[in-house]
Amino acid sequence: MSTPPVLFLVFRRPDTTARVMDVIRAARPPRLYVAADGPNPARPGEAEKCEA
Repeated sequence: MSTPPVLFLVFRRPDTTARVMDVIRAARPPRLYVAADGPNPARPGEAEKCEA
């Protein structure tokens, strides 16, 4: 039985992202895809948070 790849969707919540990434790292999936949504131009300061 083959192990499926993992798609990790991230947006905000850096603490949660770090905890989930620790679990993914321990699982050692054969492929890991990470997708992140971009900043909302209507929200001031969000672009800076996405760059961090």
